[in-house]
Amino acid sequence: MKLLIRDYLASLREREELDAILPDLLSELGFTVYSRPRRGTLQRGVDIAAVGEDDDGERKIFLFSVKKGDLTRQDWDNGTPQALRPSLNEIRDVYIRNRIPSRYKGLKIVICLTFGGDIHEEIRESVTGYIAENTNDRISFDEWNGDKIAGLLLKGILREEILPKSMRASFQKAVAMVDEPDVAYGYFVRLAEELRKAGEVSTKARVRAARQLNICLWILFVWARDIGNLEAAYRVSEHALLNVWGLLRPAINRKTREAKDLTLSLHQLIQLHLIISGEYLEQKIVPHVHVRHGISMAIASRSALDINSTFAVAGLDVTA
Repeated sequence: MKLLIRDYLASLREREELDAILPDLLSELGFTVYSRPRRGTLQRGVDIAAVGEDDDGERKIFLFSVKKGDLTRQDWDNGTPQALRPSLNEIRDVYIRNRIPSRYKGLKIVICLTFGGDIHEEIRESVTGYIAENTNDRISFDEWNGDKIAGLLLKGILREEILPKSMRASFQKAVAMVDEPDVAYGYFVRLAEELRKAGEVSTKARVRAARQLNICLWILFVWARDIGNLEAAYRVSEHALLNVWGLLRPAINRKTREAKDLTLSLHQLIQLHLIISGEYLEQKIVPHVHVRHGISMAIASRSALDINSTFAVAGLDVTA
């Protein structure tokens, strides 16, 4: 299970993928996330900011600078502001001085180098030297690589007592059979319905189930994208949306923290569904629209309505 999740993390892209799952993971582990990734704003090197308990039991500020995949020499310092080292410098020079909320000013700071894979050995000494040079009484550094994040996912959102053997089996089979869309869909539907039923125990359980479903869908989507077969991911994303909507319905119009978290989870799933739909159309449908009747024949439906709907999605004139 850990190896499956670790491979998934290594395949995530930096923007709107790896940084999309971390806030939910941190919240589930008891952190208070006060800054999430945003587009169009200067982040001063910080993608996610949270307050929580460190391994030594002390409450600290955690500042995450997120990069995708393995940390290579190019990602570490390639002369552009997007590399990790300039981001760390900006955190130290600007963010810590100007961006930390006043209520957290007295806390120690942990700057987290965050990436889905591993550090390449060729830059290990450079990273270690940078950390040693810039660590002081208030500021320390921590490496959140794919192995650590996978372990935290299993400890937090996907821990054994929350995702029992029956659910883990359905999840692993859905991912393993992702190149057989009908089979993968069947296993994932079983997982989604079991999670929804488990969430009906309490409002807190609803939030956890919604987050679990979001993470499981992300993992299946990334594996489907890697093997070039997105049909299962596209179909199960619709089912996941319906199940999270079912979890949210009893909390509509409530002002509680759990209601807000459920609404956010539904919003994240809608965004993920749009990402999957966009890639599915772009990679699997659009390249074939020039073939006359090709898509309609592929559907093999007896209904003229299905054929017309497909042409409409592809942007073709069905009246011609």
